[in-house]
Amino acid sequence: MAGAPAAAQNEGGFPPKATIVFTGNYAVELQKKRQSRSKDMGQILFGGPSQLLEGTLRLDMQVEGEALRARVTGTGGVRADSMTGTVRKGICRLTDSRQTVVYEGPCGRRGFDGSISSTDANSNIVKGRFRTTMQSLTDGAEVDRQRQIAVQQAREDKQADKVYAARYFLGLKSRAEAGDTVAMRDLADAYDEGVGTGHDKAAAELWWGRAAAKGDGWSGYQLASVVLSRGLDNEDVVEVRRAKTLFERCATANPDSFPKLKSGMPGQALCEERAGTIAMLGFKTLPADVPAARRWFQSCSNRGLASCREELAKLNSK
Repeated sequence: MAGAPAAAQNEGGFPPKATIVFTGNYAVELQKKRQSRSKDMGQILFGGPSQLLEGTLRLDMQVEGEALRARVTGTGGVRADSMTGTVRKGICRLTDSRQTVVYEGPCGRRGFDGSISSTDANSNIVKGRFRTTMQSLTDGAEVDRQRQIAVQQAREDKQADKVYAARYFLGLKSRAEAGDTVAMRDLADAYDEGVGTGHDKAAAELWWGRAAAKGDGWSGYQLASVVLSRGLDNEDVVEVRRAKTLFERCATANPDSFPKLKSGMPGQALCEERAGTIAMLGFKTLPADVPAARRWFQSCSNRGLASCREELAKLNSK
């Protein structure tokens, strides 16, 4: 069974915009048609045996002024379908898209009761009654109002976050300029991610370099990654060689100079993996160094990095 247009509002007691759920039961009689053929009359139709269908019914209805949209589901033979309709003078009428099924009757805050009728493409006829009670009613205007409040609150929170981020950035910059190594690293990250300031890759690289020069391992890893990416993109062996040196340097940095990784793995393992990869592959006039690659992969494998174990296994199998 399916859906149709709906009319008006306050004789039904519905808000101008609402979402309503009705649940209940139905009972209908299905009268099937059978076909017969005679020499004189050609094909004729006559009534077949009837069948009683009963089950539960649920209507999820959207109300906008007099217009209705509903999703009808149920048991015992109800076909899930979308319907449209109207509510006028306290009477709701729903029909399906084929205009073959009609639910019609008084509707309001207590429920929606009435008749069901249908005629399908095979001329089978369905007639019966349904009775439902309202389970829930959500006032659409109130939902819209709450949504607007939430949007406004989100805007205010976003603005507050910007103010906080700007203050955070200025504090970092002040401490970094005073020589605080961790602040240097965090300031570089802020430039890289655009936190409290615009994205500035050059400034991020500058401050990672300053922090790495003071022994910060994570800044060394970030700086080496930027330099390696640029070297590979530009096919610049000087930059790739510099990246190799930076990775080797950060691999021996103080473990406490790396932030805690989610995996719990020591940060040096990431530097060792990159150093091992460059040593294994080489680049243009930078020769490969398999023994060095094996040492780096062994070290980061011991620290628990799975990719290092895999690369080490490949080297050892040759």
